[in-house]
Amino acid sequence: MNREAVGRAAVEACVFTLLAVWLLVLLMPDALSGRRAFEAASPCVLQSGREHDCLWVVGARVERTEPRKDWKKTRSYWLHLSEADGRTTRTRLEGRPSDADAVRPGTTVEATYWRGQIRYVDVPAEPRHRYTTADVRDDYEDHWVMGSLVAGFALSALWRTYWWARHSTVSRRAFPWQVTVPAAGFTALGFACAFAPLLANGPREALGLAGVAAVPVAALCASAALLMSRRRRGDDALILPPRMEEEERAFPGSVWGDALRDHADAAALVVGPGYLASAEDEYDTEERREMRMDLVPVRLRPRYWSDPEASHLGAGTLVLECESGGGPVRIAAGRRHMAYVLGALESRR
Repeated sequence: MNREAVGRAAVEACVFTLLAVWLLVLLMPDALSGRRAFEAASPCVLQSGREHDCLWVVGARVERTEPRKDWKKTRSYWLHLSEADGRTTRTRLEGRPSDADAVRPGTTVEATYWRGQIRYVDVPAEPRHRYTTADVRDDYEDHWVMGSLVAGFALSALWRTYWWARHSTVSRRAFPWQVTVPAAGFTALGFACAFAPLLANGPREALGLAGVAAVPVAALCASAALLMSRRRRGDDALILPPRMEEEERAFPGSVWGDALRDHADAAALVVGPGYLASAEDEYDTEERREMRMDLVPVRLRPRYWSDPEASHLGAGTLVLECESGGGPVRIAAGRRHMAYVLGALESRR
């Protein structure tokens, strides 16, 4: 069992699952409840007021508008109002003051309160309500979007935890398709669901769009899994044409094996015409160690999860299995850089 991968995935699964539960189970129901209460609210009676669950409408006159200045890039402006009873207040609307020709100073408007805040303003020249930034109808969208994204990551991490714990012996690859394809599918599903409320008119329609989006995502994942399962059968040896380098080049890499124990602390490889060495840093290669001249490439393969020496090199890492007089040697580098390693070994023969 790949204990390192299981532990890493399990930690991610716990964190993302807790965040998803917090957003979708704890916060979003309150936002949906507020939306339903606002849509069901009726006009206030005389004994009520702006602090209650009813819609309290007051006449007001626009005093001035001013841009809202903060670190956010969203455009909004403050609308300062003087109400009929002499009370002054302000509310924030989306857009710029220059776009609000209908709410110039002196314009008479009607402000509608609900639970102590102005939720929308009615301008005589406009047939629709002009909702303020305190509109509660779309508050659930923020929780839905973030919750869907986090839930996608959580499902991906849960799947990786399960597969590495129960089926890691199926493939020796560090990134097998049995892990990457479903994980990518769960992540894509999270992104698809996150966009649903932005395209829908209400939570029910958003839920329907999320269900519809799940169908093509599942179909693409099934097709990718079928294709990958057919391509990955048999030996996983790779063929990569060598590339000769005329100038010296350094890049991330690692070397391990009994014959090159003094290269075990290397984090970079240095190649040149007929030259192959290791260094501790790709940006500082003055202290380098040249590799044995009798290295013979035997097999090129993807990185296995049993290659901890190459775990810092990322997903596209290839491992070159070599033989020498002192025993087996493994050289790891990215796919693009491995061609230079092969070229350097070939030019040294």
